[in-house]
Amino acid sequence: MFNKINKIEPYIFFVILLINVAPVFGVKYFVTLDGGAHCNNVNIIRTLLIEPSSIYSNIYMINPEFVPNWSGHFVLVVLGFFFKYYISEKILIAIVLILLPVFFREIVKKIAPQNIFISFLFFPFTHYILLYLGFYNFTLGVLFFFILISFWLKNHEKMNGYLYAVLTCLFFAIYFSHLFVFIVSVLFVGIHILFSDGACAEKEAIKRLLKKGTPALLCALPFLFLTTNYFISRPAKAPAEVLYLPKEKIVKMIKEGEVFTTSYNEMPYAKIIVFILLFLFLLAITNKLIRLWNADKKGDELKLFLKKPAFVFLVLTILLFSLAFVLPNDDGYGGYITIRFVYLGLIFLLLFSSDQTILGTGFNILLISVSSFLYFNIMESKKEGISWRSQERKVLEPAFDIITPNATVFHVNLANKTDWLMGHMVENIGAEKSALILNNYEASKGYFPITWNCSQRTNYVAGEYNFVMNDCGNSLINETREADFVLIYGDKTDNVEYLEIVERIKNKYTIVYESIKINLFKKS
Repeated sequence: MFNKINKIEPYIFFVILLINVAPVFGVKYFVTLDGGAHCNNVNIIRTLLIEPSSIYSNIYMINPEFVPNWSGHFVLVVLGFFFKYYISEKILIAIVLILLPVFFREIVKKIAPQNIFISFLFFPFTHYILLYLGFYNFTLGVLFFFILISFWLKNHEKMNGYLYAVLTCLFFAIYFSHLFVFIVSVLFVGIHILFSDGACAEKEAIKRLLKKGTPALLCALPFLFLTTNYFISRPAKAPAEVLYLPKEKIVKMIKEGEVFTTSYNEMPYAKIIVFILLFLFLLAITNKLIRLWNADKKGDELKLFLKKPAFVFLVLTILLFSLAFVLPNDDGYGGYITIRFVYLGLIFLLLFSSDQTILGTGFNILLISVSSFLYFNIMESKKEGISWRSQERKVLEPAFDIITPNATVFHVNLANKTDWLMGHMVENIGAEKSALILNNYEASKGYFPITWNCSQRTNYVAGEYNFVMNDCGNSLINETREADFVLIYGDKTDNVEYLEIVERIKNKYTIVYESIKINLFKKS
């Protein structure tokens, strides 16, 4: 029976893989929180590259610093030459949803092929909260990291010039995706070399460490230099800008499986997933302790364990969960730091757990059944949200049609807007119409591909709104311009904020499109 299950298992995995990506193409728009901002800035990058003089030329410039967070923008720029922006975005997300579980499965095949069924538990890690936050660069960084792990485990004993060149390219891709993932990838390679080649006789260990560690370090060195420069060039923020999550909230984040959820409806299933992950982890720990206890030569058994990738995954699991309780959730430059540690920590926990003795046919069938049941229930809730947000995005289309190309647009999201994942949705105007969106948080952050062109400082106003576009210190304002359009998104019924905005722009702007949630004003 075990052989029969092994034969059909790849086909089951392939079917779930198709189901995993299906929600992306089941709607016109796959809306994520930062997706609108990314697509807007991708259009700016593409325009700056091909049109030296455009609406963006005097406002933005491509960031001269070699910052991370480039990969998602780069992929979307390339796709944008062939597809509409929202199709490019869906292709990017589809690539991630397909390749993440495929390469996770490849890693499991290399460390514990007998437990390949554990790879089914990874599907909830694909439709995770940070994907819906639109953190494409981080997600691509995780994908490239999986590719690096798979590559390293396959080739680390036979590295040559060509393979070290490939390793350099992988470090390159990871660094320009996300800094945090790059640091973890360097730790993975370093820890694996240290213990796989260091767990032998002293002289031989030093020789092997130098032989393998030196070229691996050289592969990572240019990007370690960029990492150092990145931190040095960013002074410490004021204590008020550095935010820590309470420890009890972090524990709750882990226990309730917040990395898997975008709504409360998914939490009961997410909690069970976490329980299964912890159960497998304890099973693996117990298994390894029993083997160590029963071994005739306990020292040799311990050395054998230290040389295995499972030990690296255990070290990284402990390290990342520990750092989740120590480092801030927002360092003043970027937020959602803690959940990234928890996400990768759970992945390493699962990888460690996969490396144990055969779990048995019955257990494997149960594992596939339970994990698929939990995954499908989570996805049913997610599909409702995906569909609703796509419909909500469609209600913007009449207003978008009115806005003219190269227009300047100031947009406001009312405080009571109905879904927090739609905070940057309006910025898709900039992707669709090459409009100048006056609210551009990426340009102000300093760690995205686009930044302000401070040689041309323009002050934009909308009635009584005085909106200084760029954060260029005390540099002189060259000119002041009136925005062409003001777009207000959110339910205006009995909304005091909406009435205040209208009061401040009424002398200069006339409403040209009106609905309950979308209200567009044009300069008179």
